[in-house]
Amino acid sequence: DNNGILTKSNAIPISVYLEANRPPQIGIISPSSGTRAIAPATVIMTANASDLDGNVTRVEFYSNGGFIGLGALTGSNQYSFTWSGVPDGNYNLTASAKDDKGAYSVSDPVTFIVDTTALFVTGSSNLTAADLAVKTRLQNLGFTVTVKDHSTAVRGDATGKSVVVISSTASANVLTST
Repeated sequence: DNNGILTKSNAIPISVYLEANRPPQIGIISPSSGTRAIAPATVIMTANASDLDGNVTRVEFYSNGGFIGLGALTGSNQYSFTWSGVPDGNYNLTASAKDDKGAYSVSDPVTFIVDTTALFVTGSSNLTAADLAVKTRLQNLGFTVTVKDHSTAVRGDATGKSVVVISSTASANVLTST
């Protein structure tokens, strides 16, 4: 005090609690799990990301564990990335979010399948044993097969197909006129 008198009191414990940084929350909203596309595919990936005790500073997108792109803010808590030229295959897509205090989290994965397609032109809509064997082989190789009778097939049927197979049962005269 002002008179130089000291008084000692009993110790009082004081606790200081620091609130831990909560990691951001993130979830992919598009594409939905199990979505299929045709190769070469363009996939618009969209994720919602938020942080309860700060700000999301970065959103990244991954395919099968490998970085494929950085998300751009496209709406309130919404980030998007367009992945172009995606080849055939099965993909596990994830997104990660990082906050302003360094915490990060990873979304649950969604599966995305890119198919290759084949056009198989045959002599008849009733497949012969040989035509059926060719169709089955293409499917076993991972192709989604469209079968067209040579009398109904047109050039446009081949657009976007990875492979076009013309059976020996198809008539060359019919094919050249369509």
